[in-house]
Amino acid sequence: MSPRPGAAPSQPIAVSFGPLPATAALEREWRGLEARADGSFFTSWSWIGCWLDCLPPWVEPMLLQAKAAAQTVGLAIFVPRAVRRHRVLSSRALYLHATGDPRYDTATIESNGLLVDRAHSDPAALAMIEHLVAACPQWEEVFLEATSNRPQAPVPNDGSLRVRQWERPTFYVDLEKIRSNQSDYFGLLRPNVRYQIRRTVKAYSEHGAVRARTAADFPQAIEFFDQMKQLHQAHWLSKGLPGAFGGDFMCRLHDKLISRCFDRGEIQLLRVEAGDRPLGYLYNFVHRGIVSNYQAGIDYASGSARDQPGLAAHALCAEFNARAGHRVYDLMMGDQPYKRRICTDQGSLHWTVVQRGRLKFHLEDALRALKARWREPVAQSIPDPTE
Repeated sequence: MSPRPGAAPSQPIAVSFGPLPATAALEREWRGLEARADGSFFTSWSWIGCWLDCLPPWVEPMLLQAKAAAQTVGLAIFVPRAVRRHRVLSSRALYLHATGDPRYDTATIESNGLLVDRAHSDPAALAMIEHLVAACPQWEEVFLEATSNRPQAPVPNDGSLRVRQWERPTFYVDLEKIRSNQSDYFGLLRPNVRYQIRRTVKAYSEHGAVRARTAADFPQAIEFFDQMKQLHQAHWLSKGLPGAFGGDFMCRLHDKLISRCFDRGEIQLLRVEAGDRPLGYLYNFVHRGIVSNYQAGIDYASGSARDQPGLAAHALCAEFNARAGHRVYDLMMGDQPYKRRICTDQGSLHWTVVQRGRLKFHLEDALRALKARWREPVAQSIPDPTE
């Protein structure tokens, strides 16, 4: 009888940490474990392999691997980086599936985590973190960012290790609720949101039937992606912000993702249109019934100021994917008002920083707390313009 998920395995777990093996060998190990793990698209080889291929040569990722009875039960990639904060505090850090460099972390991984065999999940994950603590004294901080679950981390009583944790909200549409509500997604929304979306759909229907459709083949996927990027960049540049696709790294990464993953059904490029006129394009990842909206490009200029083409596009996308039989339309991290308006449920992602018990980190915490206490009275003294 196989052990229940998370149960202690009968075999001891051996952990190693070192340079990455050859790409082909790593892919075989990763895909083999992926089939036995409860990971996300962002911990699948589809994402990890493309990310590794796009990193510059001076980034040197390391592989954390756990084995039980010669079988791999845990994998994770960490990038070492010398960190400097506040211009004076420096440390040697490890980043899980990230680099610590904003130029390359604009890819914004979510639903991150250690990839572990579901039959060994808790023991393997804890053994992997304990190995970093005990066998890798050169690091001073480990960053486990945007993980689906709150990681376990050993906290010895002697103060030699510190753990800081916090979380941020995520929002999603439970597509099962749409199907159980007789496929009436609008009936799950608040009346004012329902009214705004229906008014927008009615206004755009003057140009033809309003619908959502996916790219039918790879050339059309590239066409939809290019149109999405143009609308996305135009919107954010108009606000004085760079947009998600302003850098070469992001463009190379997503070109590679689409070329490798579209034909496997892991990339969804969806156009929401009224007749021949687009309301916008949505760029989604599809993994085990979860459709994750990574980016969007919305045509805000073609309608009136009262229209809500973004809300309508996401609503039509949710309905489309409910009909397709998927389980979740994930709006992902970020507390933007539109996500609260169209979601049915809310979750959270977790941030964990494991630090050595260095004096400099205690001083940093003390200064951070002092700054928070100083800012609070100032904030309270500023009148609320809405009152």
